[in-house]
Amino acid sequence: MNSKKYNNLISGLVVMVLGVAYYIQSFSIRVTRVGGDYNSRMFPQLIAIVFIVMGLLLALRNVRSLFERPTVQDQPDTGAVAAKISFWALHKKVIIIFLISFAYVGLMMVFGYLIATPIFMFCFMLILTPKTLNHRFVFNIVLSLASSFLFYVMFRYGFTMILPKGIF
Repeated sequence: MNSKKYNNLISGLVVMVLGVAYYIQSFSIRVTRVGGDYNSRMFPQLIAIVFIVMGLLLALRNVRSLFERPTVQDQPDTGAVAAKISFWALHKKVIIIFLISFAYVGLMMVFGYLIATPIFMFCFMLILTPKTLNHRFVFNIVLSLASSFLFYVMFRYGFTMILPKGIF
């Protein structure tokens, strides 16, 4: 049994289970009316449903690919080049994003949403932007500031939710 064949199936099932657990946990949130038919449980339940649907789609995509005939392109590369790729080279961006996300949570507690989020978004853009577009620092700064402010206004005044202020 080739375990790589089932990675997406297992990942999809894990995401679905996490979505179901998150949905069940959302019922422990105290209900407060945000406005109209919206309440404090709506957004977490919506996110949980998205997790369940995305996990299901990932699992179904993998199941479908199990029944397709492999093509020449799907055959693994057995050359020496594939053996020389290190773990760090393959997963560098994922590890850095994971560390930046932890730092963002820490910065959010200390500095609040309005300071921590633009810094996080700028770092995130630097990591994910292709090397050919890395010279767009001004654009990335403006985009991270504008989108952070837009999200702040949307949550604070549109949804009447208070975002973390930090110690300041």
